[in-house]
Amino acid sequence: WDYSSLKLPAFHWKNKKGCQKLVENISKAALSRGFQSCTFEVCAQKGAIGGRTLQFLRSVGFKITLLEVPPPSSQKMGLARHNEREHVDFHMQKLLIKWGMKMEPNAPTLVLTKDTRLTQAIEHLVVRGYVVYVGTEDGTEEEALRSAASEALLWSTDEEKGLLHGDWLQVKNKLQNLAGQHS
Repeated sequence: WDYSSLKLPAFHWKNKKGCQKLVENISKAALSRGFQSCTFEVCAQKGAIGGRTLQFLRSVGFKITLLEVPPPSSQKMGLARHNEREHVDFHMQKLLIKWGMKMEPNAPTLVLTKDTRLTQAIEHLVVRGYVVYVGTEDGTEEEALRSAASEALLWSTDEEKGLLHGDWLQVKNKLQNLAGQHS
């Protein structure tokens, strides 16, 4: 199993053997490429993955963090609909700042979400040196990656967006450059 050839779009969360293999392979590869930590944290938007899947992920070594995005206030419904993306990004960013403080930079981090509007929130983790994977339980990984078109997200099949494939060193350099640009 070559770590650099893993592609999340081909992976389905209900495939337990596949899930276990994914955890094993990323762990081995992360350690062999010089990562100090291969703690896995699953940042799951509430409702994005089911209870059994969460139990299974815990059993194979993931730490689980559930994030809940508050709904727009009903008083501002017209405005909220207009600014829905900004609203979700703002709240997710606040949650991820809080969540990110408990995580080690450069530890592989798996973001599970059904929400394809989290560009800023994901970039917020990326520029602080976290290695981010995006996946969903229901097979729309590719869509999630495409819409969160940060150049530091991994394992998209969409090369036009400049998303990275492959080598950890290349990824680390890219992340450091991004972090430098945003500091």
